[in-house]
Amino acid sequence: MQYNERHQLFAPYDDGNMGQRYAGRYELIGEDEEGEYKRWFFDNGHNYTLCKNLNMLYECEPFPAEYFIHKHIEKAIYDIVTNNSKEEQPLIFCYENEVGSSKNPVVLIKVIINRESRNVCVTNIFVQMEKRHQCYGKQLISKIYAICKMFGYRLFLTEMVESFYNRMVRRGARIIEVGNVVEITDDTNLTPVKG
Repeated sequence: MQYNERHQLFAPYDDGNMGQRYAGRYELIGEDEEGEYKRWFFDNGHNYTLCKNLNMLYECEPFPAEYFIHKHIEKAIYDIVTNNSKEEQPLIFCYENEVGSSKNPVVLIKVIINRESRNVCVTNIFVQMEKRHQCYGKQLISKIYAICKMFGYRLFLTEMVESFYNRMVRRGARIIEVGNVVEITDDTNLTPVKG
């Protein structure tokens, strides 16, 4: 518990599957055929279950680090918004296969995660008018790419407006579908150039 509190990885949001968020962990209280239980899911993947009827604590199989790819993407969005606005708790939705934010003062985004094919698609990204030309979109794409690379996923940008598509191609994104889909690779220059 102390280690995870000192090494928090995720944003301060409750999770529909893992429960209420605390520093470095989620806690879930539930009931099954054996009675009431309490589960702890730690940011490092360790998890434990307390069977209250038996008063027994079980160490469960750790989650593989890549399971949390959606939580890392949620944290990337959270950081961009909170570090570049006065918003302290931006509205972000986060599910195992979809993450995004459709209302905040910096960047609106929708990310689809296909765990089977190990692909991540940014289907929408829109920097708010008053925050444009400060490279927040490129910074966020760069953070998501680093997360994808860490877990062996590919990152695609889809459904882009023509001007953004052209900018990404000029920056070295690999064309997958002309005018519509590019892949971010190590050759893509995501270095911010303000103005």
